[in-house]
Amino acid sequence: MGRKYTDEQIIQIIKEVEAGLSVKEACRQHGISNMTYYKWKNHLGAWKQTNCVV
Repeated sequence: MGRKYTDEQIIQIIKEVEAGLSVKEACRQHGISNMTYYKWKNHLGAWKQTNCVV
């Protein structure tokens, strides 16, 4: 089974929430669970620490 979202799409979803959209609404719009969102956000923090995401 392939990935449904690219890294760029994941980052965009997280940025939408940081810009003021609620997590619940962002998850509904993109068809993901809250748990998936928070997992992605956790991984993004690790990516930023290794300078993979600017």
